[in-house]
Amino acid sequence: FGIPGVSVTLPVYKDWTDLAFTRGRHVVAASSNSDPDEPHWPASFAQVLSVTNADLPPEALRHRPGNLISLEASGINVPVLTPGGGTSTLTGSSFAAAHLTGLLARLLSRHPELSPGFAQEALQGVAAARHGPGSL
Repeated sequence: FGIPGVSVTLPVYKDWTDLAFTRGRHVVAASSNSDPDEPHWPASFAQVLSVTNADLPPEALRHRPGNLISLEASGINVPVLTPGGGTSTLTGSSFAAAHLTGLLARLLSRHPELSPGFAQEALQGVAAARHGPGSL
């Protein structure tokens, strides 16, 4: 979910993401599909683990240092189920958010004590360390 930076809605998103962060809750949000570096709330807040889509394998993660949205995950041509039992491929940062959420869940299953800030640093650090400023 998310909305471009409309000043009317900004305080609502900021308040609840601040509250979640101070309570140690992890918030994952997708960036804008049109421009990952366009302010898009709540993905643009520092306390939110935000992600944009990329053509990566399902469990890969790429770090984008110096960008508004600092992580990329699989979100291009993602295989999905369709009504009636078929399959299709879709593209979007929401699919990348689902992949990032899965990676975060795996990290927290091993280290449940990680705060949102440390979890974000860990995911960015692992992504950068495994492939330089690149993939996990």
